[in-house]
Amino acid sequence: MRPLRALVIATVLLLSGCVAAPTAEPIDTPTPATTGTASPTPSPTPSVPAEGIVAFGGDCDNVLTEAQVEEILGAGALPFPEWMAVHYPDYGEPASGPLERAGGIDCRWMAADDAEGLPEGMTEIGILAMPAEAAGDAETAALADARCDPQYDSTSCRLGRSSGDTWLMARAGAFMETPPVELLSAALDAAESNLAAYPAPIAAAREASWWDIRDCVELGKAIDLADILGPDYHNGYWEGSPQHEDFLLEAAGVGQFCQWSSDSMAIPEGEEHYIVSLTLEPGGHWRWADLAADDRLPADVNGAQEAIRFVAEGEDRISSATTWATDGVNLLLVGVEGGSVDVRIAERVLAEMG
Repeated sequence: MRPLRALVIATVLLLSGCVAAPTAEPIDTPTPATTGTASPTPSPTPSVPAEGIVAFGGDCDNVLTEAQVEEILGAGALPFPEWMAVHYPDYGEPASGPLERAGGIDCRWMAADDAEGLPEGMTEIGILAMPAEAAGDAETAALADARCDPQYDSTSCRLGRSSGDTWLMARAGAFMETPPVELLSAALDAAESNLAAYPAPIAAAREASWWDIRDCVELGKAIDLADILGPDYHNGYWEGSPQHEDFLLEAAGVGQFCQWSSDSMAIPEGEEHYIVSLTLEPGGHWRWADLAADDRLPADVNGAQEAIRFVAEGEDRISSATTWATDGVNLLLVGVEGGSVDVRIAERVLAEMG
């Protein structure tokens, strides 16, 4: 059975409306004489919708048709949610993610177990689409040529391309050494051919109350993580490495992931080793209703308007704990492997982010 990797699939219902401007009654007034050339009347600047516009109407079925997917992956390929329902029925529906706030959508399709003709190690194809402006120059340049990067115990190969005001990225996984350029290009061609049928994506209007993206090292210092993890705690991933999707969220200003861990060589006997994962979503309060699931209980977190928590019990202690909290505008998630310091960290982050 194939391993699971990080998932960001955004789906949204877009509502739009137009209000006709009132028409004034004509008034019979004399027309003044003019000399020279009249100045042109400037066109009104279109307003940015507060909620933005998600690429492809917010629906992965619009990104690639079933026929286009099978042209790339072969017969029997499934959209990722359907594949999950077959292989992991208890996992539930994937939730919308912060990319949607940037006008983006990230979709995946999985090849059938008996698919033929694919490059060795290729099991899936994905398309990410977002406003080119939100993607940022660094990532669009980094992915202008096909490349493969490690992703925990697998590999993702990516290729990006701009199409008008939209930036598209094709992603193939999961165990390849060289990028399948032909198939990545074919996926981009197919998605681009469908793009014109939908409004161009626009990121949601950023508000002053949204959190800023912070440097993880400096944030760890600001919340005095050394007090919890020990003075020699580690900055960065315990396992794996940041992915291009993480950098895109940061460039768009809608998401950030930080990880820190105790120094396993310096922990006194009897003390816990912690791995702390922090996700920040500026303007992410809109996702709160989806996150407040039945197995997550309300939590008391200073500085939060609302908070929920899930705890996994080990044989003789808490093995992991996760706190979700919102200040009514922004959203954070603190996950801790090895203990129950998640609430303390969430409170410190909320106080620091203001």
